[in-house]
Amino acid sequence: MRFFNKILIWENKRRVQKLLEFRSDVVEYFSNSKYEWMNRERVENDKSQAARQKLNRALEYTHDVLLSSGTGTRIRYTPPAAIGGYVQDLDLVENIFNLQNYQIPPNNLLDIIDRAIGIYESDQSSALTRVINPFFYLEIFLDWISAIPFKLLAKLGFNQIKAEESFIGKIFKGFVYLITALASILTVLQLIDHLDPAKELIRKFIAVLTGYF
Repeated sequence: MRFFNKILIWENKRRVQKLLEFRSDVVEYFSNSKYEWMNRERVENDKSQAARQKLNRALEYTHDVLLSSGTGTRIRYTPPAAIGGYVQDLDLVENIFNLQNYQIPPNNLLDIIDRAIGIYESDQSSALTRVINPFFYLEIFLDWISAIPFKLLAKLGFNQIKAEESFIGKIFKGFVYLITALASILTVLQLIDHLDPAKELIRKFIAVLTGYF
């Protein structure tokens, strides 16, 4: 899923709407269920069960939308000394139905959702500008081209994310990105019949640098 500052206005609004719907279902679920001591599962009624179904269906997509906003969904959980246990990073979205077992109020999850909504809404004017920005589409194309080798590795069973984030992977991706960008620029110059003047300008620039050094 593309990051929040690399999407167009209609995708931005769609994500905001989905987050609002998810937030409403979270409120619906916790308003119609209750926590009982010594019971690991919340006591649910018909409304909370219906809300739980909707939340489960939207969980993975919403999780990706939140991460794509730059909003973290994890908190550092330290169990009470009386209970014991180990410190861990807890994902509030993935553990939405287990929050009571960690003594975490649902407002913590709502805060994350609200922050993400604010980020997307603040970027809507920029998302609208991207619609008419040709460099935005060029960037998407370059990203797609540079990711092809890593997608092929994924098809062969390798971890695509680890390959892309490795030092060699970043260098290779940057090299492919640069070559593709230069090829695209040269193609555009040729189409508008400015390739020869551009070559001449480059030759003069190289000659000046050579004479300078």
